[in-house]
Formats: sequence, structure tokens, C-alpha cells
Amino acid sequence: MRTRLDEELREMNKEMLEMAALCEKAISCADKALLSQEREQAEIAIDLQEDFKQKEKNLENLCLKILLLEQPMALDLRQVSAALKMITDLRRIGEIAGDMGDIIRYLNDEDHLEYLTSMASSASSMVTNAINAFVQKDVNLARKVISSDDIIDNLFLEERNEIINMIQETPQKSAYAIDLVMIAKYYEKIGITCYTNDEIEKIKKSFDGKISVFTGQTGAGKSTLLNRLDSSLKLTTNEISYALNRGKNTTTHVELLKIENGWVADSPGFSDVYMDMTKEDIRDNMIEFEEYKERCKYRDCMHNHEDDCEVKRKVEEGKILKSRYENYIKFISR
Repeated sequence: MRTRLDEELREMNKEMLEMAALCEKAISCADKALLSQEREQAEIAIDLQEDFKQKEKNLENLCLKILLLEQPMALDLRQVSAALKMITDLRRIGEIAGDMGDIIRYLNDEDHLEYLTSMASSASSMVTNAINAFVQKDVNLARKVISSDDIIDNLFLEERNEIINMIQETPQKSAYAIDLVMIAKYYEKIGITCYTNDEIEKIKKSFDGKISVFTGQTGAGKSTLLNRLDSSLKLTTNEISYALNRGKNTTTHVELLKIENGWVADSPGFSDVYMDMTKEDIRDNMIEFEEYKERCKYRDCMHNHEDDCEVKRKVEEGKILKSRYENYIKFISR
């Protein structure tokens, strides 16, 4: 079981690296189109959007398969959860490069500003380093990605000043200058995407006027996330045990914490959850079976080894998600 999980995690990392390489290619094409007047490169950056869609779909399916069938814990769970978030970010970077290509292909051939080349190089490096830091679990490289954002910010400010001067000196180039600002802003967005998580504010807002409870497996990152939500909490956290691939008990009591306009309870982690459910209870709670179960040959069909089972037929036809059905069989076989 562990061998299969390791293989799937390696495949996930491989796919992540390939998607990052696609980002590099899209940024590079947009850069060449702008600075070398290779307009066909702008078209390539736009056409790559279909490749991004397919990569995103493949990676999301792989991650969900790992979560549903392998039920990873601790470090593995964090890795897959992080990958799901990064897939969306990588797709967003690809879309930004495509938008840049869309602007660039209509630009008149003019001299371009040197800062754009540096911004393109920095943005591309941030994408590569962010993915490598994730795959290699390299904390120092992750810190380098965060510090690199300042470089892009400074380049953006320098370019903006140059463009202001251009408009003042040659007002007839104002429209062209605005396009250059847009492109520079896109490069800056790529840098922001590499190191920020805009989901944090959404989580905070979900606490408003409520009492919420953080619960989950030991080492899932409950206290770490709460510290991220409010740095003043300074909750004690611990490292994941790489030898056992599970967390170490750190939180030992339940405490209500004031965050934004709500209250949040941090709770000790657990290793297992026991639910008093029979196999029939599990079957009857599979809502996707409801529409078809009456057509099974046997009234008490468990949709497993029985013949003439309508539910199994619908799985084969794709009407019922195969991964959900496989997970159901895994539960009732215990």
C-alpha cells in the first residue's frame, strides 16, 4: 500500500514539474514576442492555454484519486493538499502569460524597456524555484522565492517611472506606454501568485459571528494554520516525523481563540475516527446510488459481488464516479 502511495506521489511531483515547465515556456514566448518582435511567439503563448487546461485536469484527478483511495496522513496529506492549491496557481500563471501574448501581438514594433526582460527572467525563476522547493521540500529555496518578489516589485517601480517619462516626452506614445504598463503588471502578478495565498482572507471571513472548531489528524497543520491566520496567537507546533510519516501530539487541550469577528477552537489531533455505521448504513448514504438501486436484481444488493447490479452498470457507463464507487467498496470491505 505504501509503495503504491509513494509511486503516485512521485507521479504527482513529475506532473507538477511538467506544468511548471509549461509556465516557463509560456512566459518565455511572451517575452520573445515583446522584446524580439517574434509575433508568432505571442500566438504560441495563447495556444498553450489548452495544454494548461489538460494538465490541470490530469493533476486534479490524480490528487483526488490519492485523497480518496489512499487516504494519506500527516506529511503526505499536506503535500497533496498543497499540490491542489498550486495547480490552480500554475494555471493562473499560464492564463496571465496568454493575456500578455494577446496584448503583445497588437503592439507596434518599438524599442522596449530593459526592465521587462529582467522582470520576465525573475518571474520565470520564481515559478521554477517555487515548484522545486515543493518537490524537494527545500525550505531555503522557498524563502528565496519569497525574497525574489521584492526584486520584481522594484523592477516594476523602475519601469513605471520610465514609462511616465516616455509619456511626458512623447505624448503620442501614451497608448503604447499603457500596454507596456499592463505587461509589467502581469509579470508582477506572476510573482505574487508564487508566494501568496489569497485563501487566508476567505477563511477569516468564514469565522464571522460563529464558533468554529479546528479538528483533524495529528500533524495535519491545525495550529500552524491558526498561526498563519493570526500571528499573535503563537500556538506551539511541532515537526512531522519523517520516520513514521505522522504528526507529533502538540496541542493537548481545547481552547477558544478570538479571530476576526468569531471564535475558533483549536483541538488535539487524533489518529483515527470511529463511526458507528454498518455496511448497509454506508450503502444507504451513497446518494449517487439512490436513482439506480431499485433496478438491481436483489432488494438488499450491496453493489459489490452481486450479479445484475444496476449500480455497477452505471459505474461502467460513467454515470457514477468510479473513484467514489471504489472508495465505497474499500469502506464496506473492512
